[in-house]
Amino acid sequence: MSKNAFVAMKFESDAWRDKKYQAISDTLSEAGFKALRADEIRTSGVSTDEVTRHLRSADLVVVDLSGQSLNVSYELGFCHGSGRDPEDLILLCREGVDIPFNYAHYRHNPYRDLRHLRTTLRYRLGISTPLTDDQLGYALAFVDLSGAYGGTAAEAILDALRTVKFTGRCEYYAGDVMQDRYVIGLAVKGHSRRESFDHKWWIRIKKLVANSLSDPGNLSNSRSTCVLDELGSEYAEVRAFRQHLLPRGVAEFTEGYPTQLLRPHEEDSWFSGAVLERLQPHKLAD
Repeated sequence: MSKNAFVAMKFESDAWRDKKYQAISDTLSEAGFKALRADEIRTSGVSTDEVTRHLRSADLVVVDLSGQSLNVSYELGFCHGSGRDPEDLILLCREGVDIPFNYAHYRHNPYRDLRHLRTTLRYRLGISTPLTDDQLGYALAFVDLSGAYGGTAAEAILDALRTVKFTGRCEYYAGDVMQDRYVIGLAVKGHSRRESFDHKWWIRIKKLVANSLSDPGNLSNSRSTCVLDELGSEYAEVRAFRQHLLPRGVAEFTEGYPTQLLRPHEEDSWFSGAVLERLQPHKLAD
């Protein structure tokens, strides 16, 4: 399920067309949050009471200080007075705007423009930028399918990422392209620009997946005859994955372990389910 994020800000234009709010809302959605602003509260209660209730209960509060709004100042003060955890409160402000002295000493995240705003908020949320359409990924083709083949393939891929100690963002796409063929589109991006995922890296991933599926001691294979077609697996652009396969999950990894599942509305997929299982504390202990 999506988590809730309350956004406190002064709108620069029509509230329904405000580009800054849209940038914040879209970025929050990438991290699995559903954004809510005061005018979207659909109740008939006292407005101040409803706002403060959401400021208490929201999983995250994002405050943009750029507009120097009295309402925003009140909402920020309420967060501080109610003892909201600083980890669940994000302060944003456009560069060059003077912040009132009574809360200027609180750590805030400055941004220059909308693009920088997205980057800044992603950094604060601990997520990376989505891959672009022209980036290369790898299409893994599976044949001889029966039983829980999707789960078997997802587990094999997660095991491979753990073995190579992958750190970064992984986008996962999947679909049946033929009656007897299941394709998984895998696209990755490292947290560091110095990391490169070259031909040798992808060949190793392919070999690890194939070996995992053929290992008789792997309990996840007990209900499936899923086999990787190594010759039929090949490079493909992310654009092709997005056009021909279904998005089945996005996750952030550190040293091979998933640390965050993004887009939780896809949690019913084999990949997202396997990631959620490995996020449990007992799964993280090695």
